[in-house]
Amino acid sequence: MAIIKPIHLLIAFLLVLVMLFCLAYYGFHTNMGKAAEFILGIGLPVVAILLWGFLAAPKAKHRLPFAYLIPFKLILF
Repeated sequence: MAIIKPIHLLIAFLLVLVMLFCLAYYGFHTNMGKAAEFILGIGLPVVAILLWGFLAAPKAKHRLPFAYLIPFKLILF
């Protein structure tokens, strides 16, 4: 039973990394011009990191209530 929590945390961490990669990939492949692709490719993951850190991280000062946390995470993913 003690092995399940670290495995769960590892899977959650890997899913967040995949989400950030997908946001960057989408940003760099929008066909909106090189400048817009660069801004979106860097900006989308940064915005997601900031929102996650302020609203969804386990130790966030302004963590969303559970009723709002699940929809927020689903929207990001």
